[in-house]
Amino acid sequence: DLGMVVGMLGVLAAGGAYLPLDPSHPAERLRWILEDSTVALLLASREALELLPRTAAPRLELERDGRVHPARARGLVEPMPVVRHEVDSRAYVLYTSGSTGRPKGVEVSHRSVGNFLSSMALRPGMEAHDVMLAITTLGFDISVLELLLPLSVGGRVELVESEVAADPASLMAAIDRDAGHPGGLATVDRGRLAGSGRAQGAVWW
Repeated sequence: DLGMVVGMLGVLAAGGAYLPLDPSHPAERLRWILEDSTVALLLASREALELLPRTAAPRLELERDGRVHPARARGLVEPMPVVRHEVDSRAYVLYTSGSTGRPKGVEVSHRSVGNFLSSMALRPGMEAHDVMLAITTLGFDISVLELLLPLSVGGRVELVESEVAADPASLMAAIDRDAGHPGGLATVDRGRLAGSGRAQGAVWW
């Protein structure tokens, strides 16, 4: 949801690295990841926090209704200082599936993310008038492309609920709903999408 994107960008802007957790995953996996990563802060909605195992890390609940925090509205919170990232510092950490043992954390640097987004902005290409559907959970690398690429060029992200992304007809309806937006043809193969259970990867136009 929107809070997820705001939280991710907030962590990066503050100089931290984010570690996505899926509350639907088995509790044993989540507990192992939290213990292994020694996260400094759990940031999530109230509902998600209730599903996550308890750890020593402090918890911060995302505001669900998007209102400005009262302290900031009254001018009591100073603007966040600009944080300069080292290019080889961590941007995010993803844990492997663990199919051959314990899940392992993979660290991805700001340099890698920047190079990836710059390359994708050139080919296949994305500009400020383009729109991208975000259909991938935050725990997969392709979500970085779906969320950060359009934002990095001034484009637009449309967040797609998991139920819509899992249903080909609903996903094609979401594509058609904004198909009149300038930017070209969706990269999704409609024929394959109609005959499959779920779209794979990014969709933009």
